[in-house]
This record gives sequence, structure tokens and C-alpha cells, in this order.
Amino acid sequence: MPPHRLHASVLLTVVLAAVLVVALGMWIGGSYGERRASDSSKPRNHGHSRAVAGAAAPHPSLAPAAALPPPAAIFTPDVVAKTTSTDGVALTFDDGPDNQTMPLLDLLRANGVKATFCVIGENVQQHPDLVQAIVRDGHTLCNHTWNHDLGLGQRSADEIRADLQKTSDEIHKAVPGVPIKYFRHPGGNFTPTAVQVAQDMGMTSIDWDIDPTDWDTATYSVGPTMVSQIVETVENGVQPGSIVLSHDGGGDRTSTVAAYEKLLPYLLQDKHLRLVPLPT
Repeated sequence: MPPHRLHASVLLTVVLAAVLVVALGMWIGGSYGERRASDSSKPRNHGHSRAVAGAAAPHPSLAPAAALPPPAAIFTPDVVAKTTSTDGVALTFDDGPDNQTMPLLDLLRANGVKATFCVIGENVQQHPDLVQAIVRDGHTLCNHTWNHDLGLGQRSADEIRADLQKTSDEIHKAVPGVPIKYFRHPGGNFTPTAVQVAQDMGMTSIDWDIDPTDWDTATYSVGPTMVSQIVETVENGVQPGSIVLSHDGGGDRTSTVAAYEKLLPYLLQDKHLRLVPLPT
């Protein structure tokens, strides 16, 4: 081959090889760039990305609504209540405050029980500190007239109102602002007039369905005889909805306290009853 042709052929070969190298480099670089761009658009894998991607977005869990406690009692206006009309059992203590009020409060507190105390105005006047202790422990107060007049309901509406107002005013001297939403006529001697006056004053009239006669010390002597009478009467008669009458004043009530030392564990643990204060 002539020298000038050989020179041209070598030159052409070098040019073609250079073009081929450039083209190949562009092809490789372009493909590599696409892969990098594609990879950068994907989420980084931290070991759980597949699980997250494959699962539905979690919904925040809704906490269950707190159940409202059942009512302690349900009463009808102008009707004397003998039961709570619920499954709650209301223990009520009359004629105090007196010298057995504090031992009874200690016992109720030790058992985690709230009750209702139907207080007499004259006794409140003498023992305001005991009324304060009753309220401090979370018990309910009930107006039991000024001096336990068994015949109050036979008097005029104005006389009844004056007696109940005097009693409520004395209670509020000891515990200002505390609700007084209940009235119990001494002896349970309710009359339509007394019930209406109490209702007009914002108080529901409260009777009972269980009376263990702890007040009758003439029949059941103070001590074991009275304790047995109280315990047996309550155990045999109590049921959901009962209002139980007992006394922390008006005489020697040591037997009542002794009886409730036995009754409270029985009512709570054996009978599984819900012991409630009357609601305020």
C-alpha cells in the first residue's frame, strides 16, 4: 500500500476509535445517571420500609368512654321515699349528732362507706364540730327537725316551715353552704302538709323500709341482745334499694355501733351491696 494511503487509513482508524470511546462513555454515564436518579426517588430502607409500605395507615385508637356511675337514688317529687329506687342501699342514722357519732364515723371510714345523717337542730347547736366531721367525711345531711317533735306534721304549714328553717339555719352555721336536700319526720309521721312544705324548701321526704328498732331499748336491752336484734333484722331484710334506719343519737347507741362492726363487712363482702349516701 502506498505510504500516503497507509497514513490516511491509520488516521481514520484512530478517529473511529475515538468516536467509539466517546459514544460508549456517554452511554454508560447516561445509564448510570438514570439509575442514581431513580434510586434517589425511592425511600431509604431502614429495615421496615416494606412493612410500612405494605400496611394500611394506622388509625388512632379511640379510648373507651368512661362509664358513668349508676345513680345512688332516684326520687319522685312530693312522694315519701321508702327505697332508693336503684340498687344502692342507703344507711341512715338519726337523732344525732351525739356521743356515738364519732365512733360511727370512724367505723364507716374504715370500711369506705358513706351514709346519711338525719340531724336534730338542738344537737347540731350543741355539737357543731360533729356536724363538720360528718361533712368532712363526705356523708349527706338530712333535716330531722329542731327537737324531734313527733307531732310537727299536724301543725300549720307556717309552723312546720319555721321549724325546718330554724334547723337548716343551725346546720349552715356549722357547715355553711352544705346542701340539705332531705327531710325525715320524727317517727316517720309524715303528713301531706309536712311533705309539701319540705318539698317547697327543696327537700325530699325520706322514710325507710328496714327498721332494726335500735331505738327500742325498753324491749331490747343495750348490749348483746340489742346487737343481735339489729344484725338479724338488717341481714334478713336488706336488699338492693333499701333505706335502713338506725340511730347515732337519742340514747345509748353503743349497740348500734357494735352491730355495724359486724354488718358493714357482711353487707359489702358477703352480700356485695352498693352502700351509698343519698345524692346531693
